[in-house]
Amino acid sequence: MDYSATFNAVVSEVGGIDDAVDQLLGRYADFIRGTTTDRRYASVAPSGVILSGIPGCGKTKLAATFARCSGLPFRVVHCPDLFFADQGKSEERLIECFSSAEANADDGDSKRVLVLEEIDVLSGSKRPDTMEARMFSLLLDCIGACSDVFVVGTTCRLTVVPEELRRSGRLDSVIDVHLSDAAARTAVLRIMLRKFRHISQTEDVAAIAKKAHGFSAADLQSLCLRVLMEHKGDASADNVLAMVETVKPSNLSAFQSKIPRVAFSDIFGLDQTIARVRSLVVEPLLHPEKYREMQVDPPRGALIYGPTGTGKSMMCCAVANELAINAIWVDASQMRSMIVGESEKAIAELFAQARKSAPCVLLFDHVSTRR
Repeated sequence: MDYSATFNAVVSEVGGIDDAVDQLLGRYADFIRGTTTDRRYASVAPSGVILSGIPGCGKTKLAATFARCSGLPFRVVHCPDLFFADQGKSEERLIECFSSAEANADDGDSKRVLVLEEIDVLSGSKRPDTMEARMFSLLLDCIGACSDVFVVGTTCRLTVVPEELRRSGRLDSVIDVHLSDAAARTAVLRIMLRKFRHISQTEDVAAIAKKAHGFSAADLQSLCLRVLMEHKGDASADNVLAMVETVKPSNLSAFQSKIPRVAFSDIFGLDQTIARVRSLVVEPLLHPEKYREMQVDPPRGALIYGPTGTGKSMMCCAVANELAINAIWVDASQMRSMIVGESEKAIAELFAQARKSAPCVLLFDHVSTRR
C-alpha cells in the first residue's frame, strides 16, 4: 500500500479529520501485514476498526472514501437493511457480506474491505432468544472466520457496542471522528467552497470557519448548499457569513434555547462585577493566547450569586452575547429526575455536546438547586 498516495486521496475528499484518517490507514496497514505469510504480524493484526462520532460528523463519508481508495474490492452495507421477517434470511444476508464473491480473482488475492454502517444495530440484545442476539453472535463468528476481510464499522452510539466486538483481534480500534477546531472546519470548507469563485480559499474561508463554532461536516454542507441555492455561484464571503447566523449546529438542537439580546451596556450599577466577569469568562475565551504566553491555565468559569432580582440571569445573557460563540442555557432545576442515574446522564450528555461544540459557554441558572 502506498500510504502517502492513499492518505492524500482520502483527505482530498474528506477534510478536517486528518488524525482519524491517519489512525484508520495505520490499522489498515497492520491488517495488510497480518494477512501475509509472515507469522510475526498475524497475532497483532486487527480485523477492522470502529468509526465513532455524532450524526453528520463524516463517518460514512470517511469509510466510503477509504474503501474506494484502498485498492481492494469493497462493499458498503447499511446494517438495518440486514433484518428480514423471513426465518434465516437475515443470517444468510450477513454471511453473504463476508463472502469472497467479490474478491480479486485475477491475482488470487482475497483481501477486501467491508463497511458496516450503524454497526450498533447488530450489537445484539441481552436476551439470547432474540434476532439481534443471534445476529451479533453470527457477526463475531464471521469476523473471526474471515481473516481476509477488513471491517470498518460506523456508529453514533458507541456505548451500546459490546466489549466483545472491541476486543483485541476484532474491531479493536475506536476512532473518534469530529471537527475539533476552526482549522479542521477550514479544511472542510476549502473542499466545499472550491467552486465559489468570489470566495478566497485563505482569508475568507478561515473567517467563515472561525464563526461557524461547533458546526459538523453536515452542518457545513447544509450551509454551503443554502448559500448556493440563494446566490448561485456569485456568492461572496459576506453572504456565507450572514447565512451562518441562521444555520445552527445540529448537535446542539436538543439544548438550544433563546437567549435574550442583552449587552453589558444594558446593565447599570454593577461595573465591578462586570469587570470581574469579563476577566474570568470573556477574556480567557476571546484571548487564550495571552494565557499560553504566560504559561498559566485560564479560569474555567465563574459563579454569580446574589439576592433575587439583582441581575444574575441578565449578566449571563450578556456574557453569551458578548462572546458570540455557542451558548447553552440550562435551568438546573429542570435537570433533576426521580429516576436513579438520569440526572447524572443528562449532565454528562450536556458537557459532551458542549465539548464537541467548543468553544462553548454553559450558563447554569438556579445552580443551587443541584446541591
